[in-house]
Amino acid sequence: MADGEVIVAHCTPLRQSLGCEVAVEHDDGYISFCGHFRDEGDDNYLNGGETLLKVGDRVTRFTVIGHV
Repeated sequence: MADGEVIVAHCTPLRQSLGCEVAVEHDDGYISFCGHFRDEGDDNYLNGGETLLKVGDRVTRFTVIGHV
């Protein structure tokens, strides 16, 4: 994944969507959408408790955005 900005970061019931999901708009204009991340009961719990990603966060190529 290349550098970019988080444009989606939330959790919804798994039967209705991908559960905890993140979308990143990359600096080159592409968008990556990732889902099924572990949910520990917090709407923004997307990274094993290490980092809470939220809309507007900048990520780099090596940023861990979640755990499945």
